[in-house]
Amino acid sequence: FLFAWSLVMVYGWIFNQTVIDGDSMRFTGSVFGLFGNWIKWLFLIIITIGIYSFWVGIKLEDWKAKQTTLIN
Repeated sequence: FLFAWSLVMVYGWIFNQTVIDGDSMRFTGSVFGLFGNWIKWLFLIIITIGIYSFWVGIKLEDWKAKQTTLIN
């Protein structure tokens, strides 16, 4: 749980400090959202005997992208 908290804090700091073409970025991810996804991903890794672990990195990047918006 603490690792999820630290990742959300780091992602929030990085994305909230980023400006693209004059537009600021805002990260809205939550610790509970990431931790819930980790539980789901762990379950899928166990069910598929480790095959799903190849997609966890991609799913994490997808979660970060869904939690990030541009502010005009």
